[in-house]
Amino acid sequence: MEESVCYVPRARSQVDRVRVFAAVCVTLATAGHGAAAHAALAPWAIGVGFAWVFIVAWALTGTDGAPRLLGGLGLAVGVVGVALGVARERDRS
Repeated sequence: MEESVCYVPRARSQVDRVRVFAAVCVTLATAGHGAAAHAALAPWAIGVGFAWVFIVAWALTGTDGAPRLLGGLGLAVGVVGVALGVARERDRS
């Protein structure tokens, strides 16, 4: 049986996966923030978000706990966001 040969270097493949992961995360976050605020986000904020997600995901590439850590970070950011939203509503009333 012949072994398949992949001509794409492993490092490039990882960078491509991280790039797609960051793009999907930032797209979903942008859509969610836009829907919640009924306003568009500033392009620089979207760029900073993409860079942050890309750097963190790339740094964790290849580690065994990366999926759990990224999931935990995402959950933590979501909880903080909800808590800040609730606190803002309480201050308004």
